[in-house]
Amino acid sequence: MTGEPALASAEVTASGIPLRRFGHRFDIDEVDAFLDACRSTLHAWEHGRGEMASLSATDIVVHMFRGVRGFAHGYDPDPVDDLLDSVVIRMRELGA
Repeated sequence: MTGEPALASAEVTASGIPLRRFGHRFDIDEVDAFLDACRSTLHAWEHGRGEMASLSATDIVVHMFRGVRGFAHGYDPDPVDDLLDSVVIRMRELGA
């Protein structure tokens, strides 16, 4: 551990993820929906109800998002990936 506080389910949000209009980016609606599922899953593990979790750590690791085409806005992939990595690490700390 790096001494940083553990990620809490309430922190699993896209509010700090920058948007991009050019280059590789992820579909906003798809990411938001997946983060909601991640938040619910982590919340279940935090409260000792891991058996009710909708996702496994592996589900999160292997999930692939659609890219955005044209000039539409999308999420910058690197912060999305970093957040999901933090979710997986926390789930594994909780025994997932």
